[in-house]
Amino acid sequence: TGNLTFDPNLGYSADPTPISYTLKENITGLTDNAVVIVDYLNVSPDAVNDSATGFLPGTTASLNILTNDKLSDGSPAIAATVTVDIDLNTPGTQTTLVVSGQGKWTYFPATGIVTFTPNVGYSADPTPIPYTLYETLTGLTDNATITVDYLSVTPDAVDDSSTGHRPGDNAVVNILTNDKLSDGSPATPGTVTADIDPNTPGTQTTLVVTGQGTWTYVPGTGLLTFDPITGFNISPTPIPYILIETLTGLTDNALVTVTYLPIPPDAVNDFGMSTTPGVPPIVNLLTNDKLADGSPALPSKVTVDLNLTTPGVQTTLVVPGEGTWTYNPANGDATFTPNPGYIKDPTPIPYRLTEIITGLSDDATITMTSTVSLSIGIAKAATEVVRELSGSESVTYTFTVKNYGNVPLVDVSVIDNLRATFPVPMDVTIKSIFASGTLKANQAYNGTGTNEMLAAGSTLPVGKSETIKLVVTVMQNGQYGAFLNTATAKGTGDQVGGTTTDVSTNGLNPDPNNNNVPSDANEDVKTEVVFTRAPVVIAEGFSPNGDGIN
Repeated sequence: TGNLTFDPNLGYSADPTPISYTLKENITGLTDNAVVIVDYLNVSPDAVNDSATGFLPGTTASLNILTNDKLSDGSPAIAATVTVDIDLNTPGTQTTLVVSGQGKWTYFPATGIVTFTPNVGYSADPTPIPYTLYETLTGLTDNATITVDYLSVTPDAVDDSSTGHRPGDNAVVNILTNDKLSDGSPATPGTVTADIDPNTPGTQTTLVVTGQGTWTYVPGTGLLTFDPITGFNISPTPIPYILIETLTGLTDNALVTVTYLPIPPDAVNDFGMSTTPGVPPIVNLLTNDKLADGSPALPSKVTVDLNLTTPGVQTTLVVPGEGTWTYNPANGDATFTPNPGYIKDPTPIPYRLTEIITGLSDDATITMTSTVSLSIGIAKAATEVVRELSGSESVTYTFTVKNYGNVPLVDVSVIDNLRATFPVPMDVTIKSIFASGTLKANQAYNGTGTNEMLAAGSTLPVGKSETIKLVVTVMQNGQYGAFLNTATAKGTGDQVGGTTTDVSTNGLNPDPNNNNVPSDANEDVKTEVVFTRAPVVIAEGFSPNGDGIN
């Protein structure tokens, strides 16, 4: 046929080297030489787009990009027959490409494999990259694209807890510390956002819980703070949050729990004093008491129990023989109302302060002091003793009665039993009795049966001193010597009740040491009068022993 055929090897896509041949004429045997040139068309290789899927975030994606590529002759592109450039923007043939913020691509010429190694925290699909396939034999090229798809794996939000906080303090917890991105790397403020109020559209960084406090998330640090309202001293209700991976938009939920220490409130001892006689003393128990967080104990935040021996919360306490304690839950006032006539300071009582929200309690003591002071003083002096012609003795007693207290005295009484001083057979006769000022003399007083010297209606104002003058005639009837006597004064507190008594001391001053306490020891010295036998004189009489008595 005269046809000459060139059959290229598989993968040989260039023009073959020209060959020469010799033409020989058979009949003559003569020859001539010529050259055969075969010229192939310039057909580029075929680079086909590549993709690989199903990679876990954080892992290296790997695929052979030559698997589906062809040489110019349609035979498979193998590593030995091609080169690959994966960075078209850089002159030359580049086998690595770093994509900022994503990761690193690497081509391995010996195998045709391309890998993508993501940066830590980069969990999305990388941007597809182009590559140029160079057919080594022809120098012809073709471009294709490499696409890698990662699985959609959510980040991992882990429940958070923080304990040991003191009531009133802010509780702070870093909620990102134990959270992970999709690739398992730590969640950092720059790679995630957090929504602490899932019930409100959008991403919320604050949450106000009514009656408890405010939660605040700081995106720049990952710190979540709980700021309790004043008086909220228990652990708040745990709150959920949504962890949002910024790169992928994928989310996961977790719970934040904050625990506060169980610290009781602080009940401080209270002291109350009445500044007005007759007015019950009042003290506000809560003024100096504190809740667990150190804030003031308000009536709405606490209960007060006045009777610790009775179950439940008691707002009244009756102390037999003293009076009644009462607590007012509306304002925190405690009042002591004494029984009629009880003027002493009441026995201090304990009370229990319980913080309503925590149920924890603390005890303190209430001490009340009344300014009521009942104090009467009396002095008795024998200011004059005169012997009458009849031989009897006329004795003038002067009594000084004074109110040393701060409450007016009513029903003032002075008792003086003269019969106890001048016993039978002595005769006692009252010559006169007189009382000054607000004291009223009892004209029926005889000292031998009717011993009350003052009449009804006798009073003694605060600080007032009055006198009683009594003149008594005593017939000795053979009784001589020293005769000692005391009187007793008594008074009742006007409006406040209660009584005060004092036994007289000798003289005109009921309080000789002047300390305003007339009832001190040694201030009850008895008043003395001395009766002596009168001498008997007989005219022209004779005294054998010279004593002048016959």
